[in-house]
Amino acid sequence: MRRLKEIHKIQELVFELKVGEAKAEKVVTLSPTTMMSEVRAVLKSNKIAAAPVIEHDSLIGIISVNDYINWLAKGDPDCPVYEKMSREVVFLFEDEPVVDAIKSFDKYGFYEFPVIERRSGRFTGIITRRDIILGLLKAIEIDYSKMELSSYSGRHFFNETAASKEGKYSAAVKWQAH
Repeated sequence: MRRLKEIHKIQELVFELKVGEAKAEKVVTLSPTTMMSEVRAVLKSNKIAAAPVIEHDSLIGIISVNDYINWLAKGDPDCPVYEKMSREVVFLFEDEPVVDAIKSFDKYGFYEFPVIERRSGRFTGIITRRDIILGLLKAIEIDYSKMELSSYSGRHFFNETAASKEGKYSAAVKWQAH
């Protein structure tokens, strides 16, 4: 019965946890003036397949390994990433539940999505499947800690009550008094 309750809690968390709570905030970004000749080094050194292109805190595109390979294959001269980036970017809002992100991963087959603040349109991070899993684990851990704490506090209450009736005070009661 307890295990079933835990499974239901995890299912609830998928709907309660917001994309903004699970996203990665430390993200490698590029400016639109970054040159294409620099893209390979940035992507390789950070072990990423794509980077958001940001101007004035706004997402204006994504530059990917595929964009870089296409640029190389065409033999085009060096140019700013602005000229070769993908401009039509699928993104998620911070206030969306992660269940929507999961659906988007299935629908589009992407490895990551940029995250945008709904009101301002400001770029705030990236979310991956890994981020969702880590976010859920963190939320479960916090929830479990709260359950453990309330259980712990309840035991101390009963210990204190029992000790008071017997005229004794346990170390736990003394600890709570401080």
